[in-house]
Amino acid sequence: THKTKEVSYRLEKLNLLQRSIERHKEDIFEALHKDFRKSNFESFVSEVALVIDEIKVMKENLKEWARPKST
Repeated sequence: THKTKEVSYRLEKLNLLQRSIERHKEDIFEALHKDFRKSNFESFVSEVALVIDEIKVMKENLKEWARPKST
């Protein structure tokens, strides 16, 4: 529909993404080990924790970022 989604919708999707990553982190570790020979620790630090932290930053700032800009 080319309409910007409500903040509540976006927060819901970010929460869903975060829970999904946390729920499937062992699968992520396994895939990263198969593809890149990364250890679980390296996978957690360089992939999983990094993305989770970015999601948290987005959730904390989304309302401010979504406000209309004054001209």
